[in-house]
Amino acid sequence: MKIYCVKTYSWVLVALFSFLPFYASSETTFLRVEINPLNRATFFFNELPINFKASIDDSKTLITITLEDVKTRFTTDSIASEGIIRRVYIEKFANQLQIAILLSSPRGFTLAPLEFTNSLMLEVFDWKMLTPAEDNYRMGLLALTDNLAVARKYFELAFNEKIANAGYFLGYLFLKSNMLKEAETTLRKAETLGANIIDLFPALHQTYSLLGDEEQSQRYRTKFFERYTGISFSLIETNSELVDSIFKDVNLNLFEEKVFEQDTLHSDTTGFEVTQLDTIPIKQKEQPEESLLEKILYTLLVLIILSAILLVTLYFKWRKRKQLLASKERFEKELLNYVYPRKPPSKAVEHYKKVESVSKEGVNSTSQSKSRTEANIKQLAEEIISAKRQEEVPITKEELVEREKQVVKMPPRVEIALQIQKEQQELLKKKLKEISNVPIPTSPEKLDKFASEVGISKVSLLAKKNIEAIEKDKSLSEKLYKKFFGSEDK
Repeated sequence: MKIYCVKTYSWVLVALFSFLPFYASSETTFLRVEINPLNRATFFFNELPINFKASIDDSKTLITITLEDVKTRFTTDSIASEGIIRRVYIEKFANQLQIAILLSSPRGFTLAPLEFTNSLMLEVFDWKMLTPAEDNYRMGLLALTDNLAVARKYFELAFNEKIANAGYFLGYLFLKSNMLKEAETTLRKAETLGANIIDLFPALHQTYSLLGDEEQSQRYRTKFFERYTGISFSLIETNSELVDSIFKDVNLNLFEEKVFEQDTLHSDTTGFEVTQLDTIPIKQKEQPEESLLEKILYTLLVLIILSAILLVTLYFKWRKRKQLLASKERFEKELLNYVYPRKPPSKAVEHYKKVESVSKEGVNSTSQSKSRTEANIKQLAEEIISAKRQEEVPITKEELVEREKQVVKMPPRVEIALQIQKEQQELLKKKLKEISNVPIPTSPEKLDKFASEVGISKVSLLAKKNIEAIEKDKSLSEKLYKKFFGSEDK
């Protein structure tokens, strides 16, 4: 019963934990990381994280990305590379995921969200080697998580200088603002210039889908899955109301001053901290907000249901066990009280009882002579043999089958009693053999005393004495033989 309870409680715990995902708040899950090209690491999630920050240490060789409320399938992991990015370390701390990127030499970095593939794209670069056009592209990536209008302006400047990847981000902002024609033109030009942003094909797929060109839409969808294996994408939400905020006039000097305030070197932005802000127009999956009380009530409801199931299961188990015990006790009681059918005593048994009674009378009556006793024994022996012969009637096959059907299995107690009886008979034979050469007295007093000394009943002693007398008197044996078997010889 205890083992059953342990198994049942284990089942309840498993069922309880299986219900937790239905009422626990949803979390973003980290899936994988890819380093390609050598200066870029892309981190993929099941949904785009909205609460993250990134920074670099004073040596400019260690970049740290911290993501809140992000879970992963493993506690720690790492991936190595032979380029400027030497190794990426991933470690889980409670509800926080920390990613450390180790560089082979000092570099600056940018971190940009890619909405189609739910990923974060980190690129490292040497700021001192950047051209003015590349510098505008990097500034646009820095502004992408802070001010979309500023980011759009930098991307325009960089794209005018034929920076292909700047064209993707500019086309992305056109698509977000539902400016489909501008998005198509910009994204196609970025593709022609050789843009290698993973979200480029999904952006063209959605742009042509909204323009109603399904052939081109499916073409770019196919190109994406042919080039990137094991990666999926989802469509983004567009909003025409973003036009005014994204395409308004801005003063780039103000943003540059903000960058330089956070960068003590004033020669690069390696010390600039990237933080995801609420101004980014990325629509996350809306999660229904549940109060703590609602979660507690829901948990209690689940526990009550599982407890009820447990109690019902235990009750049926207990009732079944009780019924089995009652049936077992009833069967044992009936077995002990069972009375086997007794057959009527045979004629041989009746005559044997007569022998006993006659023997007892012979012990009590001392006036009977030895000759009369022998005559009585002969007469009784003759009657016993005659009765035995009458019983030995041939049994037909049908009667034998019927008798076998009436045989019942004896209970253990009866078998033990028969075994004890058999052992007593063997003991009696042994004692009779030990006194084979000892004369048996005939007087009642001496016979009683002798019987108590040897541990044998008087009846058995008298029977032994009478049998010995018949065996010694050969003439008497011959007369008995002729009397009982003489007719058969004739």
